[in-house]
Amino acid sequence: MTYLALTTALNDIHPVDEYVQKAIQQITVRSTLPKGAVLLSEGQVADEIHFVEKGLVRAFYYRDQKEMTSWLAYEGRFVCPLPSYLLERPSQEVLQLLEPTTLLSMKRQDLEKLKQEHCAFNELQCRIMEQYILHYDLRVRLLLLKAEERLEGFQKALPEMYKRG
Repeated sequence: MTYLALTTALNDIHPVDEYVQKAIQQITVRSTLPKGAVLLSEGQVADEIHFVEKGLVRAFYYRDQKEMTSWLAYEGRFVCPLPSYLLERPSQEVLQLLEPTTLLSMKRQDLEKLKQEHCAFNELQCRIMEQYILHYDLRVRLLLLKAEERLEGFQKALPEMYKRG
């Protein structure tokens, strides 16, 4: 089974040699889930990192019993509430599928083993974290905008994804 989209995404972040690519593929599990499926509930500890091969994922949290969308992820993006994953603490976010979605998932224990066995994987993981920090910074800056401004910017920047959500 090939994981071309995952391999391409990883190489876009940081060049990955064939040996590490194969090691990643060996720990990756493909699953297709229906619209509305919940990947992670509030209070669960995130122990997997997902790659969206096809579909759309929404992260949200509850404020005053209302769902507040944190972020969306679509094809070619990694999905994981990192505070929960890194600190092994209950998540404050819920991950829900907005359409039928195919995910490539990797468990924390398998990724930890890869870090110990392949030094090159550590560099890749560092680059992935850098990318996450930059996306997080953008999300924080967007919070300074009014809701209408954020929605307008989203519609302009990603019109196809807006239509899907």
